[in-house]
Amino acid sequence: MYIIGSKSLCVLVVFLTLVTAPISAKAASDLEISDDTSQIGCLSEPKFPDPYLQLPNWNRPFAFNQSMQKVSGVFGIDISRWDHPSDKLLNFRKIRESGYEFAFIKLSDGATAKADQIAAKWWRIDRPAATQAGMRVGGYHYAYPSGNSSNQRYEDALIQARKASIRYGTWSKGRLPLVLDFEHAPSGWTPRDLTTWALVFLNEAQRLTKTPPMLYTYSKFIMKHMYADLELANYPLWIAHYGRHLTEPVITLPWSAKDGWANWQFSSSGRIPGTHRNVGDLNVMPEHWYQKLTGQKTDYEFKPTLGRLQALAIRSAAEGVLTSQLHQRTGGTLDGALAWYEWSISSNKCLPGA
Repeated sequence: MYIIGSKSLCVLVVFLTLVTAPISAKAASDLEISDDTSQIGCLSEPKFPDPYLQLPNWNRPFAFNQSMQKVSGVFGIDISRWDHPSDKLLNFRKIRESGYEFAFIKLSDGATAKADQIAAKWWRIDRPAATQAGMRVGGYHYAYPSGNSSNQRYEDALIQARKASIRYGTWSKGRLPLVLDFEHAPSGWTPRDLTTWALVFLNEAQRLTKTPPMLYTYSKFIMKHMYADLELANYPLWIAHYGRHLTEPVITLPWSAKDGWANWQFSSSGRIPGTHRNVGDLNVMPEHWYQKLTGQKTDYEFKPTLGRLQALAIRSAAEGVLTSQLHQRTGGTLDGALAWYEWSISSNKCLPGA
């Protein structure tokens, strides 16, 4: 044991007193406004490129003959009343012979009773016709959320989910699932309101149809109007993203950029034989997702992945933060999210303005 002498002890006491004394106001001010982070040893917030900034004209449609050369997978279409000008029927056999293996058909509408009746009419006509032509068929519900209170919004989500699910029926092997078409944000609704509405609908639809429904939307809608809620990633994502130079869509949290999308609406200007419009919506599914969604593979169960656990981590750090803000901070990727989360919980991170 080393014994300190009285003289050494006095020196040590004086040193500790100086070191632990309160910092003067001027010194504290100097620390707060310093922009030399190497001097104070703090960690700067990580910066990641925003993929949307690299894709000008991200929503510019491109024609059928161009798009087919850029993407690969199982091709399909989605249709509604607008594909039946003057009540003309579609030639699904010709559509199928042109290489389209699946069709999502609008089956219900949450906006008005009249729009819903028209959707129901064509669902009853188009579904059996497409099935008889050898196509895999799913149905989508156009969501129009309403309600002035939390209770009213909750009930509205349940009502719309039940209407769509009853019309769809119970999922069986060979069918594609029910889809929530989510692209309308009512005035005055917060991101939490919209996210909660979507999850209530999706949960109820899964209970009634006996399979996880899909969510159709586009990334900028998610970023502007929703939270990156981990529970959303439990549902297959059908993403709309158009662009002349795209080979895959850009998606955002909470879905993983890798294997995060199940269906991609890559063009709204396709030339489709057997239809009556000048243009139509084109979609492509990765082969393994097509097998899963139609029940041709038995490993359809959604299980938590490392990516979703990372999403859970950033969700706890970013509670109340708009998905768009999170996207800007992370580049919209889970790797970026994890790096940003680790920085956000660091006790040594740089203060704003540092």
